[in-house]
Amino acid sequence: MAEYDNRNTFTLFRNNRKEKDTHADFQGTFTDMDGREYWINAWSKTPKNGGEKFLSGSIKLKEQKGNGVSRAPAKSNSMSDEMPF
Repeated sequence: MAEYDNRNTFTLFRNNRKEKDTHADFQGTFTDMDGREYWINAWSKTPKNGGEKFLSGSIKLKEQKGNGVSRAPAKSNSMSDEMPF
């Protein structure tokens, strides 16, 4: 049986552990075309001048830690087995 391809998909769940108004209303994950995973946070908002509610959100690479940014390693198209040292 073929494995499910979850690239370019996301999941969001209601944040049942929300403790402050600034915490996201929804949390989840997103996987891009290259298979990198991201955290998704979304807030349910109502416009100040009325109107329909909407979602606003942010996406952050799962590899990011603290204040420093640790980027996912660049993909190499080289098939060489030679060691660089």
